[in-house]
Amino acid sequence: MSTTFAGNSTLAIGRSRRLVAATPRALSDQCVAQLTETALEVALRQGVNRPSVDLEIALWHSLKSAAEGARQPGTGGIDGLKPDRKSHLATMAEAAYRTALVSGIKGSFIDLEIGLWNAFRKECLAAVRE
Repeated sequence: MSTTFAGNSTLAIGRSRRLVAATPRALSDQCVAQLTETALEVALRQGVNRPSVDLEIALWHSLKSAAEGARQPGTGGIDGLKPDRKSHLATMAEAAYRTALVSGIKGSFIDLEIGLWNAFRKECLAAVRE
């Protein structure tokens, strides 16, 4: 899985390939699809009261909306990620979290929230280190 933030092709989320977003400061459809896949995996581990296809579609729509709203430039951060990148990741994780909550998770809501953040952040940090 690989996700690249537009405006910086050297920062990708994932290891397998780099995808370039088409719109400046937004995430491409491919990036949103990959984050949707990651979020779906995390949510399904917690269990949901909704068919996985419906959850995947709902996650896609919420992450796409969040990606379109994430267009603010930032400055350097202490761990190699720029604050705007962290903000984008947090926005995306929050969108996925809210969607999963509405879907009726069976597991722990805090495990879901932390799991989403860790999954998104882990992929991003792995790409920065490459």
